[in-house]
Amino acid sequence: MKHNEHVMVWLGALRDEATRPECELKRIIEIAGIVARYASGTGSV
Repeated sequence: MKHNEHVMVWLGALRDEATRPECELKRIIEIAGIVARYASGTGSV
């Protein structure tokens, strides 16, 4: 699997986690921060 594919799968898993009803607000905020870093190009795995 290419690096970009791995990152997209990982980000998709984070998105799925954040949309689960049992996911706590603190974790949703952490996930939003991770996604924001990737969206701005400053994130790394």
